[in-house]
Amino acid sequence: MIRINEYLNMGKEPEIRSLFYFEFEKQFMEDGIRCIPMIVRYKLDMVAIKLSLAAWCKFSMNERFLLSTLPTESIDEMTRYDSILSLLIWNYTACIPQRMSENYGLPAMDKDVFDQVQSRCKQYDKILTWSEWLALTDLERFTLSKLLKPGHESKNFLPALKEFGLIHETISLWA
Repeated sequence: MIRINEYLNMGKEPEIRSLFYFEFEKQFMEDGIRCIPMIVRYKLDMVAIKLSLAAWCKFSMNERFLLSTLPTESIDEMTRYDSILSLLIWNYTACIPQRMSENYGLPAMDKDVFDQVQSRCKQYDKILTWSEWLALTDLERFTLSKLLKPGHESKNFLPALKEFGLIHETISLWA
């Protein structure tokens, strides 16, 4: 049985700066984690649960912090994460969590996802190579693939490319 209170930092406001998030997410994170951060979206895919922004916004700051920091590396950790998330969704929405399809997968070695990201990179005069793709972390590849999806802010794709070291700003000496 999962007791969420055992995991929550009860009575203390979580320290947002101690969370992992990308620079392009900073405004959303420092404003009360008002959007679902990429690290949580990644974990949601790991456990194959859909989470709406409306449900996320009902969670307390401590619960958002918890979902951002709980590990999902092992089967046991994913099971625990799934249980806690499912309980939170039920508590706030009285709905059983929606599951993603069986083949949700992560984009690490998916050639179709690579091709989509590569195609978008060309819009910024960046030729993304397979070796550059593989050099990214799973979370970085996941993030780039998610930023291509409808409903995500495309304006964050270029900042993500820069943050991940795939595009470098050049400063003109003649300007």
